[in-house]
Amino acid sequence: SDLIYTETSPGVFEFPRQNNDKGIGPVTEIKLDPLDVALAEKGKTLFDTKCVACHKFDMKLIGPPLKGIISRRTPEWTMNMMLNPVEMTQTDTIAKNLFEILRVQMVTQDLSKEDVRSIYEYLRQLDAGK
Repeated sequence: SDLIYTETSPGVFEFPRQNNDKGIGPVTEIKLDPLDVALAEKGKTLFDTKCVACHKFDMKLIGPPLKGIISRRTPEWTMNMMLNPVEMTQTDTIAKNLFEILRVQMVTQDLSKEDVRSIYEYLRQLDAGK
């Protein structure tokens, strides 16, 4: 691969241009308001049923740990990865490289845009330590 990355902790990979890459999928622009605790609570419920088999917050499981994802990737990229993981790993530079490194294809979880927005809010809440 021609994209240079840094592994900052086990399973956590940082890439150039990661803070402006929005990924490929239905989410094109997200404006973040102050943390919405009710939305984060809905996201926690979804995360606990759809995501925990492969992801932990602070350690690598099958997929990478999600701690710090809020500062590493754009909200659009993160949400498109949840909604559109197969196309992302085939065409988005960062997702493609993550797939080459981790050798695991994230599966589509049949989530709506509203679902992934709430999961993103839950990840924001975890990252904020609230």
